[in-house]
Amino acid sequence: MERMKVVKVLMVFISAGVLFFGCAPRQQEQNNAGGEANQWIPAEVHSAGALRQVMAMGDLNLHIRADTLDLTGLIAVGPLGRLQGEVSILDGVTYITRIDENGEANTQLPDRVEGPFMAWAHVQSWEPLGELFSIADLKDLEQQLAVLAQDRGVDSGRPFPFFITGVVEQLDWHVISKPLDELEHSHDLHKQAKVSFQYANGEVELLGFYSRKHEGIFTHMGDYIHVHAILPDGSTGHVDNLLVQGSVRVWIGI
Repeated sequence: MERMKVVKVLMVFISAGVLFFGCAPRQQEQNNAGGEANQWIPAEVHSAGALRQVMAMGDLNLHIRADTLDLTGLIAVGPLGRLQGEVSILDGVTYITRIDENGEANTQLPDRVEGPFMAWAHVQSWEPLGELFSIADLKDLEQQLAVLAQDRGVDSGRPFPFFITGVVEQLDWHVISKPLDELEHSHDLHKQAKVSFQYANGEVELLGFYSRKHEGIFTHMGDYIHVHAILPDGSTGHVDNLLVQGSVRVWIGI
């Protein structure tokens, strides 16, 4: 973990509504506490490209340029370039982590934020859903998110962006780092391209999307969530699993 340096692309508008590194959801919790949950309509979730095309068909074409999107309230997750890193965007601020051929982070800022697939939404405000307790794994997080959304009057059949903060006992995450000269792709090559890390007993920010309609698009088949982590040092990556023994706080983007 110590060898990881972070490439952070900070794209900031001079606006009171755009805040740094997760501050917007916490600010919205203070501003919107007491709002009626049954009036919440989640922000529309968009996607480009498809995970199944990458995994099963080896489609490494670049289907999205996130840097061309309106950054106002933007949240997005996906792999970078031809699977050479991870991209997380929260409230219009872009976080990028890449791994070079020596296993070290690439500290050069890319000219383009693009990838073979991505999910994104433009969030006007973050509303507090509540807390989740004692999360056993990623599937448990998925199921608890659905229940919490339904309990707050949100239709969990509709895709929605979410943001989570709290202490995790263990977080397993990876950065995809496919060799540039490796032109073909498959499930096995995808697994080989992952550079895995663990983070334990600390604060973390999780962002992602819940959807029952995007299996094979931006979630794996059988899964309803795609989750990225932003760690205290600013590094970001795709979440493979997690364990929470206490509680974490959850917001929904509308």
